[in-house]
Amino acid sequence: MTESQVSHVSKTETTQDPFSSCMGPLLVLTGIFFLNFLSRIALSPLLPTIEKDLSLGHGEAGSFFLLISLGYFAMLLASSIVSSQLNHRKTILLSSVLVGCALLFVSISRDLWGIRLGFVLVGMAAGLYLPSGIVTLTALVRSQDLGKPLPCMNSRLTLPMFWHLFWLRLSCDGDPGGPC
Repeated sequence: MTESQVSHVSKTETTQDPFSSCMGPLLVLTGIFFLNFLSRIALSPLLPTIEKDLSLGHGEAGSFFLLISLGYFAMLLASSIVSSQLNHRKTILLSSVLVGCALLFVSISRDLWGIRLGFVLVGMAAGLYLPSGIVTLTALVRSQDLGKPLPCMNSRLTLPMFWHLFWLRLSCDGDPGGPC
């Protein structure tokens, strides 16, 4: 190892703070992760209403999830190219903005093909976040604390499940012919 590499490594290790001092950025990153994940699953409790409003069958409505997943998969593969051109923090910002724009596109779409394209874009925008989010999260903490931020981020996955149960319960109240 050269002298410049040694000074870079020791500088990096000494500038990283204990885990407790990283809680602010950790909460921001997990909040972004929560919103990113919610943008992909919030559709599920609304599918019976969407089917009825758009006169779709179960297969057509379920294909929305396939389109979101295809876009997500494609951008997970391509996210390294994007984050190599930008840095990871800019990629996270780009992903957040693009998810919002894609959801806006879905909401203003007038036909079924526009909605489908919008859901592919939602998946693509959401797929940018995960690799850069994990890299940024692990760069925040010291090497002995690496096991702490990822469970914190994944614990945010339970919140969308409660969101789903809330909407399912809400859709079941007062509608004996509903999806329940």
